[in-house]
Amino acid sequence: MNLASRLESQAEPGGIVMAYETYALVSDIVHAEEQAPIQVKGVRPFALVGLYDDLAGNRRYIHQEQDGVLLLIDLDKLAPEERAAVAARLEAAVSELKSS
Repeated sequence: MNLASRLESQAEPGGIVMAYETYALVSDIVHAEEQAPIQVKGVRPFALVGLYDDLAGNRRYIHQEQDGVLLLIDLDKLAPEERAAVAARLEAAVSELKSS
């Protein structure tokens, strides 16, 4: 109960803050940002930003999903030279898909 109360006190009005353990369970469907540590031993809080499906429309993310495929690219975290490297990896993956 103490942990829930502390996490709730860190959240913006109407927002959600979760411990790392919870975030690890849902990280494939939600974007959350790590927050400053709180005074509960061993707890790393994460503030929910939104569902990847909803965030994909804002051009910050490229998100495609279907059976057997999950593609998630956070454009804000990639420097220009990293974008070129990611593009090369994607091209290699496309080539492999076409040849198999």
